[in-house]
Amino acid sequence: MNLNEKLTKLDSVKAEIDAQRPISADQEQKLMQKFRLDWNYHSNAIEGNSLSIGETAALISYGLTAKGKPFKDHLDISGHDTALSALVDLVRNQEPLTEHVIRGLHELMLGGTHDVSTVDDKGGRTTRTIRAGQYKSNPNHVQTEGGIVRQFASPTETPLMMADLLAWYRQELAEKTLHPVVFAAMFHHRFVAIHPFDDGNGRMARIIMNITLMQMGYSPAILRIEDRNPYISSLVQADAGELSSLIDLVADATLRSSELFVKAINGGAIDDLGDFDKQLLLLRQSVLDNNEAESPATAAEMLAVCENLLIPAYRRIEQRLEHIAPMFASAATNSIATLQDGTNIVQKDLGQLAAILPAAAAGRPFLQMQLFFQARAFAKNAKQDFMIQVMCNFGRNDFVVTSTLTGIQTGEHFKSDYARVFTAVDSEQLAKLILTDVLASINKIVRPNN
Repeated sequence: MNLNEKLTKLDSVKAEIDAQRPISADQEQKLMQKFRLDWNYHSNAIEGNSLSIGETAALISYGLTAKGKPFKDHLDISGHDTALSALVDLVRNQEPLTEHVIRGLHELMLGGTHDVSTVDDKGGRTTRTIRAGQYKSNPNHVQTEGGIVRQFASPTETPLMMADLLAWYRQELAEKTLHPVVFAAMFHHRFVAIHPFDDGNGRMARIIMNITLMQMGYSPAILRIEDRNPYISSLVQADAGELSSLIDLVADATLRSSELFVKAINGGAIDDLGDFDKQLLLLRQSVLDNNEAESPATAAEMLAVCENLLIPAYRRIEQRLEHIAPMFASAATNSIATLQDGTNIVQKDLGQLAAILPAAAAGRPFLQMQLFFQARAFAKNAKQDFMIQVMCNFGRNDFVVTSTLTGIQTGEHFKSDYARVFTAVDSEQLAKLILTDVLASINKIVRPNN
């Protein structure tokens, strides 16, 4: 099929889907789980992530890490999945895409500040600091496998070019001169050509492209790892003004998701029975074999960890964060408990969360418990923000508490099984470990040259 035929077929499939809306909550949940798994795996694999699709499923569904795989690869998948959760809300609420929204999604995806190796203006290797949610402060050109340096917008050009991109986006939404797939592909390329962030631009481009498609009623275009070479080639061709290959790839991916959508609402199976299932079953078996003598933690044991360790520690941290808030233009705290069935229990007030948690959980096991604090526009440098995310991941037989902060590498602070009885000493020690990193992070903001 040529492009026009594909777009005609795609619109026909979309009309078939629209005729059957609204779909049941069960169908929607199954579809989103499938899209979310494929999206997390393929988008990160395109960027070199080493986790298999089975390992990706184990991580996002059960919090299980893959033995021998880089910790950063797990963080990249988890951060991307967090951004996809926010995307679902943006699409459902038809929230306009703005620079603020884009920076917020980037911050969710990257989580914190870290250093990477990159290419400088002269093609040499250098190290730069990645700041989540902030436009690049240094050139971020990319050296291709053929040794060619691919140039992107300079840091000084980036704010103006992003403003122009979003102005064009708003104008096209109003005038509707392009087919949505063509519009989404063009937006994707223009974003990549700017490369506004120090890292994560490819994954962000694919997320934003799909916000555009999904808000216009289309299924997401999930570009696959097996299409990586044609995809990269299509972006290079687009740099030269030839967008047909990129549009064709996006159309194929959108049509593939749309046909899966139709299959689901007509009662068909949407899970792939291939290498994914084999890998996942093997991974599951290895986990269960290693823990066959141990019963999985109960929901009551997980709740006890929340009530006796995490909430007291989070309260101590939250109280100290109140001293930081006046140094910024705005600050906000959220406490979030995520259950294994996907339910999120969110409260701005930690005390309120503690009060409602037993009833809200209703005997269901936990997946995560997090404290998230974000402060924007430092008093002496409005471009500087501060963020801390304290996360407890509940596993089958143990749990681990980590943190991500502005300017500080993520770290593991506490790991234990569920048999331990936690006291005030434990929660105080956990709070001290995290607050030590908070102090170091704030010092970097207040005294950047030290």
